[in-house]
Amino acid sequence: MDIAEAKEVLAAYLVGQRVGAEALRRALALVNEDELLARSLAEELSGEGADDCQVFGQNLAEFSELSLTECVREMPQLWAHLGHCDECRRAYGEFKPVWRLAAQVKAISQSIGKELTASLCLTLNRAGRLIPSKEDLWAVYLPLSLGLEMGDAHPHQPESGEAPEAEETKRIEWKLRDDEAQCLIHLTVDGLPSGQAAMKCALIADPSSAIEVDLARLELRWAETSTLQLSGLLAQHGHRPIKLAPGSWVVKVQATGGGQSFTWEIPIRLHTAAT
Repeated sequence: MDIAEAKEVLAAYLVGQRVGAEALRRALALVNEDELLARSLAEELSGEGADDCQVFGQNLAEFSELSLTECVREMPQLWAHLGHCDECRRAYGEFKPVWRLAAQVKAISQSIGKELTASLCLTLNRAGRLIPSKEDLWAVYLPLSLGLEMGDAHPHQPESGEAPEAEETKRIEWKLRDDEAQCLIHLTVDGLPSGQAAMKCALIADPSSAIEVDLARLELRWAETSTLQLSGLLAQHGHRPIKLAPGSWVVKVQATGGGQSFTWEIPIRLHTAAT
């Protein structure tokens, strides 16, 4: 590798493009051999950086194919930008597939299993308020003053004279669409002062969908042991607040329609803030 190639490698890395670890190591070693050259190259590269949002858009397709670990390791600049740019987060959430195929078995009828491509992540503080996570791509944070659309859980109002920070006065919903089944799963979660969360779940089908919503089933399992916590018709359980303790959960929704059987698995991670 010569200095021109090293410059190309470092320039690509600095704007968030995917660079092999070995190529990056060799480029850094070459440049660091000459302090004057390193300073000159740093000054030159600092003037070549494109707009962060533009660079993210150019690399969106490749970035969306990576796992969270791969994003942090291979495109650290873009991952850091994603953490504070709402516009790019929205673009990322729209571009990245919501579901991946978990299992598909063809027999007399067709059974299609899908799982969310990323866990839903929630953090509760000691007051029972939800704190946004930049790992969660599809969450919508709603002011507590709006209440719950689907039920009777009570939003937590601040104590008299208290002015909580904006990021701690949100409740969260997800609308997870499946275009193949022509429906979406609508989850809403509210924090509770007990340190738990209250979840509600609904399956909403398009007018043209063959999904039989009334017969859909809901299942909730504790992920670490696969212990079944709840099972039954979604119509009976989904509209009632279901308490989630801190830890890892799997929500499963099952429905049939048009000669097919669909199963959607949604992993949820609930943490409590240290402070």
